[in-house]
Amino acid sequence: MITELMKNLNINFTNMFKTAIISSGAVALVSVILTLLMGFNLGIDFTSGIAGRVSLQPMTSGEFEDYIMEQNTKSSFSYEDVATFRIPIVDAQTGNEIIGGIKQKVNDLAGNIYEIEFVSPKVSHEILVKSVVAVFVAMVAIFAYLSFRLQMVFGVAAVIAVLHDVLLTLGFIAISGVEFDVAGIAAILTIIGYSVNDTVIIFERIASRLSHSKSNETTQDKFNKGISYTLKRTFMTSLSFAYLSFTSE
Repeated sequence: MITELMKNLNINFTNMFKTAIISSGAVALVSVILTLLMGFNLGIDFTSGIAGRVSLQPMTSGEFEDYIMEQNTKSSFSYEDVATFRIPIVDAQTGNEIIGGIKQKVNDLAGNIYEIEFVSPKVSHEILVKSVVAVFVAMVAIFAYLSFRLQMVFGVAAVIAVLHDVLLTLGFIAISGVEFDVAGIAAILTIIGYSVNDTVIIFERIASRLSHSKSNETTQDKFNKGISYTLKRTFMTSLSFAYLSFTSE
């Protein structure tokens, strides 16, 4: 019923152009400002160091915390059934020595190591550079494809639309304080993929109507009908993704 209703929709999107531009630009600007002011809670992948999760008895968690803090005063530690810690380090040799000491300490306290990860400064720098390059290449590829497939103006518009989505995502990450690591970069690339997928479909529909629609239709009518025609597909895709997101473990 809903999809049938959407099939016959013809919303006047062009009348909302100025409002949409102003509101979207304002939200993106706020997102950028908050990101610059608050920064990211960067994970070990980008900062280098040691991160781990250890199973300990509650009575021994305090002793283990003291040991972790002795390695570096900037270390972080939390305990809720499982001890989680992060230790910033300077060089690989120090990191390997600390890991050896942690393993011995956990063994002395009759605990179990669930995971322990060490990322050297060199590796963390390489990860950061490759992550930035990956996002940049994705943007260039989007622009090149749409410029070749349709027109350059569509390529520019698509990149702006994707940047808008990425900026809002980065703003949310900064505000929420969630740890930002390689998984975060993968999430951003996924968002870029979904954003581009929908954008390409909409632009192709608009381009098709601009080329083949009735001559008595205005350019605004062609835009409105082109966008309205894709709403059913956008709705079903978003609904499917939301269902998978909330039902997957």
